[in-house]
Amino acid sequence: MDGTPAGFYFDPATNESDSSKWVLWLEGGGECTTAEECSGKPLGLRSTTNASTDIDPYHFASADPAESPGTFSWNRVFLKYCSQDLWSGTRQQASNETFGLYFSGHIIVQEVVSYLKATANLSFASHVVVGGDSAGGIGTWLNVGWVHAALPNAKVVGAPIAGFYAFSFPYEGPNASKILGLSDFSEEAWPKHVQLWQSHVDEHCARALGDRAWACMLSNYSRPYIQVPVFVSEAQTDLVQITKHDDIPDSGWNTDIWAYLHAWAGNMTQGLEALLPGDGLFNPACFIHTEFSKDFPLVNNSNGQALHYGQAFALWLDGHDVRLVDDCGLFCGACPTPKRPLEPEPVEPEPEFGQSIV
Repeated sequence: MDGTPAGFYFDPATNESDSSKWVLWLEGGGECTTAEECSGKPLGLRSTTNASTDIDPYHFASADPAESPGTFSWNRVFLKYCSQDLWSGTRQQASNETFGLYFSGHIIVQEVVSYLKATANLSFASHVVVGGDSAGGIGTWLNVGWVHAALPNAKVVGAPIAGFYAFSFPYEGPNASKILGLSDFSEEAWPKHVQLWQSHVDEHCARALGDRAWACMLSNYSRPYIQVPVFVSEAQTDLVQITKHDDIPDSGWNTDIWAYLHAWAGNMTQGLEALLPGDGLFNPACFIHTEFSKDFPLVNNSNGQALHYGQAFALWLDGHDVRLVDDCGLFCGACPTPKRPLEPEPVEPEPEFGQSIV
């Protein structure tokens, strides 16, 4: 965002049999659409200045076979997030309109792919996983089709974590809590964001939606048009979406909030029905965001075997049909959740005067 060069980390494959297999992982870290939001971001999310030379890539970019049994030995590329545009931006000039900043997330993806094609045999890839978490998960949906077009001879798949979003509909009842720092995700706000960032979206989605191509920023609307298989890891109640974009407080939950949360989970379930045949899904009933690990959460398959997201993804990569969905109720998954009040017991309403009860 400040004009310093973008950067990425690269670990070559550790097994010769995996030398043509690649993971491109997009780091997460929010977004910004105002001068105030952007200036408040930590340096590491808006610049490569003082970037560490020693990092520990995570999720499907991890070298730990217990964490990511499907891809731990592949070529692994970890792209640092320094553009705050959900990996969508194509701004090549800073201006007053952009608060003197650059929004070039999609261009960074393009340049990293171009560099690796020229220097590391990415042109000869047989398999490519494009994934990311949170903002990187949203960026996965926006860029995976482009990567597929850039590497037409490879089998390209998407693997977003905590990146399945729809427009926000904030809670407005008692105890609503507006938390600053993340951008407005309401339907009305998105055209402005896309204009600010000059966002790249999936070209097939853009053609299908026409004047509403800005809605392609969110997977709830773009999935039917993206011509690449995807494996989605998404909580049934996403902590950041609910508390940062939909104004649910961290505590003080009343019956109105509980009703909102139940409705939100139902909407997420309905949204995930947009996944296509052949897509995979890991969908725990948890109040988390990107906190998927080899330990938690776990979801049982049809044989009663408890699997974590990495194991489920590895099975899907191997050609299995994998859609693991908790059906045990709100927040019942085997995963840690923030401290919260217990859900109140339903209370039968008092009958009005003269009303009979059957």
